[in-house]
Amino acid sequence: ALLWGRAILVDYASVALALGYLFATVSWAERRRAWSAALAMALGALVAMTKLTTLPTVAPGMLLAGIATLRGARREGKGLAAPVAVFVALAAIPIAAGALWTRHADAVKAASPATAWLTSKALYGWTFGTLDQRLTFETWRTILGRMAWIVPGVVAVLIGPAIGTIWRRRGTVGAAAAAALGGLLLTPLVFFNLFWVHDYYLIAITPCLALLVGIGAAELLELALPGRAVVLEVAAFAWFLTGGADYAYALPAYANTRNDRLMDVAWIVSRNTPPDGWVVVQGDD
Repeated sequence: ALLWGRAILVDYASVALALGYLFATVSWAERRRAWSAALAMALGALVAMTKLTTLPTVAPGMLLAGIATLRGARREGKGLAAPVAVFVALAAIPIAAGALWTRHADAVKAASPATAWLTSKALYGWTFGTLDQRLTFETWRTILGRMAWIVPGVVAVLIGPAIGTIWRRRGTVGAAAAAALGGLLLTPLVFFNLFWVHDYYLIAITPCLALLVGIGAAELLELALPGRAVVLEVAAFAWFLTGGADYAYALPAYANTRNDRLMDVAWIVSRNTPPDGWVVVQGDD
């Protein structure tokens, strides 16, 4: 967020919508109110139309909410037909909306020779990548290395205790850790090439990483460690020392662009062209 938060990207909108989609789904699973289901379907459709590649981040959470709902209905002796139908709709409506929007976008792109190469069919291999990529250590190291930028230094250690809660704890905390870990792994696995080529795609999984770090920190705080205060102080100091280790990566986003030569060129173009005129730029220098 330190780097890409200063850019105007659609990814933050899709992440916010996806979190709302999951929240509304969990709300329906807990209270069975029709408005929660309707809100979830609407938000899910908006996620799919905004950026379909964000949906897998919340898919594990959706699945866990569905399983919990079915178990609850069975314990209460209620029929399973209604909750199953709702959850099918919760998944199907966003996917259908995304498919229809993609079909429309493809038709627009295919209508012009300049953009025909950007249709989803033409970019299929680019979007999903290859099996060979997934079986190559170097490509995984690139993606995991970028995750280390998001979760620097000793903070990554907190993910271990968070994963442990999946087996140690029942209920909300264990389910949240499982959902976060599932979204963290599933999303780059599905859209592998996109995550390998573009670092900003990790915006989608930052909530998963943040949740795992938070759960891991809470787990450590609850451990009855000898000299716990000292251990936590040392850990906090180590976090402080390593937290800015990759500052050079984000530094260009905070460069003084007002005095940049590119801005001088932009002002010249602005002064010498009408507000409604077209300007063609070749290259980026």
